[in-house]
Amino acid sequence: MYLKEYPPRSICAKDIEQYLDNLRNAGKSFDAVIIDYLNLVLPNHRTDSMFKDGLAVSEELRALSYKFKCPVISAVQSNTEGMNSQDIDMQNVSESRGIVHTTDALFALY
Repeated sequence: MYLKEYPPRSICAKDIEQYLDNLRNAGKSFDAVIIDYLNLVLPNHRTDSMFKDGLAVSEELRALSYKFKCPVISAVQSNTEGMNSQDIDMQNVSESRGIVHTTDALFALY
C-alpha cells in the first residue's frame, strides 16, 4: 500500500497521474487507486459550473483507470435530502450530478 497525502483542493487528476507514473517507473505496482474524496480533487481545467467541474474530475479519474488498468475508487458526500434517508440513490450525490453520470457503480454507506 502506498499513501500520498495532498492538501484539500490542491491537486487535479494530472497530479495523481504523475504520481502513479512515478510509482510505476520505480517498479512499483498497484491494484487499485483510492481517492479520498472526489469533491476535493480539482478538474484539470476549471469552469464556472460545479456540474461541469464534478463531471470533468469524474471523467479524468475514470481515464486513469483505463491508463493504469485498475479501478479508481472514491467517495462523495450525500446532499441534504440524502442525509436522513436510508434509500440513497443517484439524485442524493452532493455538488454535481455529473459525478453519477460517469460512475460505474454507486454504493451508499450510512
